[in-house]
Amino acid sequence: MILIRHGQSEFNLRFSRTGRDPGIEDPPLTPLGHAQAEEAARTLAGVRVARIITSPYTRALQTAAPFARQFNLPVTISPLVRERYAYSCDVGSPVRRSRTG
Repeated sequence: MILIRHGQSEFNLRFSRTGRDPGIEDPPLTPLGHAQAEEAARTLAGVRVARIITSPYTRALQTAAPFARQFNLPVTISPLVRERYAYSCDVGSPVRRSRTG
């Protein structure tokens, strides 16, 4: 099992500057966060991956997308794999479908 944390999100960017919850529900990745996700997928290119499971958070889905492309796998969204409502960013997207990009 390999666990990957999402790339930098808009919430992370603002929170790291102020130390305060900026009130962003379900924030997307920043350009840096997208680059981090792409780099992580490239780093694991030689590893055998059989399944990708992610939370319903946009930042997690966006982080999973490069892995889905790298390994040609669908993304399984599980509401059980998520943070537990400590900040406004911990409100995710409804689980509607698997996404690959």
